[in-house]
Amino acid sequence: MHPYARLDSLEHPLGPVESRVQQAPLVGMGRPSRRPSTTEKLRIGLVGVGRWGRNYLGVLSSSPVASLAGICDSDSEAVRGPVLRGSVPRHASLGALLRDPGIEAVVLATPSETHGELGLQVLRAGKHLLIEKPMALRPREAEQMHRLAVEAGLVLAVGHLSLHQPALRELLSELRSGAIGEVVGLEAWRTSNGARTSCESALWSLAPHDIASAIEIFEATPRRVEARALSSRDGVPEAVELELAFAPSELGALRSARIHLSRLGPERRRELVVEGTRGRASLDEARGTLVIQRSCGARSTWSVSSAAPSPLELQVLDFVAAIGERRRPVSDGRAGLDVVRALVAAERTLATRDAGSGLPL
Repeated sequence: MHPYARLDSLEHPLGPVESRVQQAPLVGMGRPSRRPSTTEKLRIGLVGVGRWGRNYLGVLSSSPVASLAGICDSDSEAVRGPVLRGSVPRHASLGALLRDPGIEAVVLATPSETHGELGLQVLRAGKHLLIEKPMALRPREAEQMHRLAVEAGLVLAVGHLSLHQPALRELLSELRSGAIGEVVGLEAWRTSNGARTSCESALWSLAPHDIASAIEIFEATPRRVEARALSSRDGVPEAVELELAFAPSELGALRSARIHLSRLGPERRRELVVEGTRGRASLDEARGTLVIQRSCGARSTWSVSSAAPSPLELQVLDFVAAIGERRRPVSDGRAGLDVVRALVAAERTLATRDAGSGLPL
């Protein structure tokens, strides 16, 4: 029997997971969010203009629904570097950006270890927040952000980019319609060609996407998590196998997900296979294709349009729409908290294996 980390050992007082298929309205005591008109764009400040922040810089600079109202980074050279359209204020600190009354929302694309502290600062300043994954490195910080956003009536979105992949949205629609029956299993592969852009392990760098997808597909949080490091470099796990165990289905079928993560692969791979009681669904994220194979022999194929917006553009569109419509975004603070809790539990099993002993069930 494998040594799993029980997620209930990291339980929080928010209660069982709620389905995020239906976009529920925001509940809170904060001021109402203003609804952007077709002529007035949401003014967004960008915090962090490093490797990933520059992607947001491009999207926000050309967005039809948002305008870049300010940028800041702890690296003064990074702040001065980008060529921006128009006159965009460049701030030397987060505090200076947050004091700008014209900024209504913030995109936070700083290193992962800063997410908890900086995210709380943004929400305490009364700004809506789109925060990159992982939401935080500690469940307590993620929980504080989630609670603060709910109580203040602020939109808190987490950058689980895979949830904005058009092929995944189509997959979820097919699953909800019962196309392959009851979902009982999932296997995912997320590999890159060896480039390391930070000191994060492959677990924290790659797994958030597929954990978020698994939670959405099963409409539940995992009950148990196990991680195995298959290869490490300089003490940092570069190839990890992750297993998530979910509560049995209503018919008693066991449900689980296996996720293969690696930065040592010869090529970039982003694939996901979902097993159902009446068929199988295969998604290729890189190609934007989805194949549904039913047990009766019927087969259908779906491909994303070449004219479709990028997942990052869709993520920003959803963030702005959630603010205007006063609803939860596709990936909200609760989703971010669920993913952080699973990551922490997985990391504990990695540490236990390195120590030569297992965690009890």
